[in-house]
Amino acid sequence: MICPHCNNYTEEIHQNRSILARDLSFFGRSVYLQVPRLQFYCHTCQRYSTEQLEFLDKKRRHTQRYEQNIYARVQKSSISQIGREE
Repeated sequence: MICPHCNNYTEEIHQNRSILARDLSFFGRSVYLQVPRLQFYCHTCQRYSTEQLEFLDKKRRHTQRYEQNIYARVQKSSISQIGREE
């Protein structure tokens, strides 16, 4: 991983913690993905950084496609209706 603080390459994994991320429903059932998040330690700047994932924004607990699906549904319906469905 390239350290976002000092731009040096690091391979030292500090910890590996999984998070639950909400994804699109499947056959009417809620789907949660257990996603491993790697945290690296940089010896150069002595800081920690977490791996960035393409499908999951930083500090979000849902996938980008789930967010896009909700946005598309809200355009066709009301927010309260989508809230009841979810």
